[in-house]
Amino acid sequence: MSKKRGWSPEDVEFLIANWKSRPGPEIADYLQRPYNTVAAYARRLGLASTTPRWNSSEINFLKEHWGKIPGKVIAEQLNRSYNAVKAQAHRLGLNGRLAKVDRTVFDEWNEASSYWFGFLMADGCVYINNRQYTLALACHERDRAHVERFRKFLRTDIPIRTQSRARRLIQFAFSDKALVTKLAQKGLVPRKTFRTRFPDLPSSMYRHFIRGYLDGDGNIYWHPERGLQLRFPGTKSFLEGLRTVIKQELGISSRSRLYRFPRVKGGQLYSLRYWDGQARAVLAWLYRDATIYLPRKYVTFNAYVQYLKERNIRVRKPVPDYRPAVDLTVTEG
Repeated sequence: MSKKRGWSPEDVEFLIANWKSRPGPEIADYLQRPYNTVAAYARRLGLASTTPRWNSSEINFLKEHWGKIPGKVIAEQLNRSYNAVKAQAHRLGLNGRLAKVDRTVFDEWNEASSYWFGFLMADGCVYINNRQYTLALACHERDRAHVERFRKFLRTDIPIRTQSRARRLIQFAFSDKALVTKLAQKGLVPRKTFRTRFPDLPSSMYRHFIRGYLDGDGNIYWHPERGLQLRFPGTKSFLEGLRTVIKQELGISSRSRLYRFPRVKGGQLYSLRYWDGQARAVLAWLYRDATIYLPRKYVTFNAYVQYLKERNIRVRKPVPDYRPAVDLTVTEG
C-alpha cells in the first residue's frame, strides 16, 4: 500500500499563487495530483468556497423555467454554474431537453414581442414537418447588428451564420418545436408568402408590429422633387388589415388603392402606399418613443425631415413628434 503523499511548502505556495488565475485541472497536472484532491485542499485553505445548498425559491424557479428558457439564462438568474443547474435538474427528475432559446418571449404582447413578430412576418419563415420545427431569418450582412438584437431578445447563444458570401447574406436559424408551434398559431405559418393574414393584437401594440413589418420588408423613399413615399408589400388580406388599423389609429383614410405586383407562380402580391403628409404621419406614429427599430430606415425618414427644415420647405401639416426613445443610430454609425 502506497504512502499518502503530503503537501510540501512549495506545493502549497504554488496552489495559493495560481488557484484564482489558472484552471484547476491544469494546477492538478502540474502538481501531479488528482483534481478532486487539489480542489479539496483549496477549500481547506479557504481558496474555494463550498457550493451553497439550494433553497426552496431556487428550486421552484428551476422547476418553473426548466425547458422554457436556456439553461445558461437560468444559471445567470440563480448565480450558479451551468453544470450545477443541470445536475440539480437531474436530481429533481426534470425531463425534457434544455431549451436553446427563451420559449416564453411571445407569451405576452409588449413592444419587443410585437415588433419582432412583425419583423418575422415580413422577413422570417418557419418550416414544419413531422420531425423538424425550424425558424429561419435571412438578412443582408449590413443588418447583422439588428439580427444580434433579435438573438438578445431570444436570450440565446445560437450563432449567426453566413448564407452566401457572394451575395453578403447571413442567416439565423434554429429548431424548437414549442416556440415554432406557438408562432404558427399566432399567424407565422409555413409557406407564408401568399397566405399571410393580418394578426389580432392589442390595439396599443399595432404600431410596434407594423414598425417591425416595415423594417423587415417595407420601404421608405424620398426625393427632393418627388416627395416622401412609404410602401408596404404583402397579401391583399394582410394589407387591407394594415390599412384599416392605420385608419382607426390615425384617422387616415388612405387615398391609395392596393397596387398589384406582376403575378408570379403561386399567387398575387400587392403594395400599399402612402405619400407625403400621410406618410409623415404614419412614420411619426411608428417611430415615436420606440426602443426597437432598424436604424438605416429611420435614418432615411429623419434625413427627409431635416431636408424640409434646412430648406425651410413648408408643408400643409407639420411633421408630428417622431423621435424614438433610444437612438440606435449611435451604435451603428
